[in-house]
Amino acid sequence: MIDSRRLRTLRAVADHGTVTAAAALYLTPSLIRRVLTGLRTSADHARPGWQDKGPAG
Repeated sequence: MIDSRRLRTLRAVADHGTVTAAAALYLTPSLIRRVLTGLRTSADHARPGWQDKGPAG
């Protein structure tokens, strides 16, 4: 299950456009990046057999 705090962080980045602007959550950009990395890892593990192929193109 994904933590609601992680989802709030993701939403803030989406709303504000950048990690730095999302620091309005009173989190450091470094912590925000770690939260986003954790979300990606969680999503990767939730999809068995899926592998990151890197950028399309």
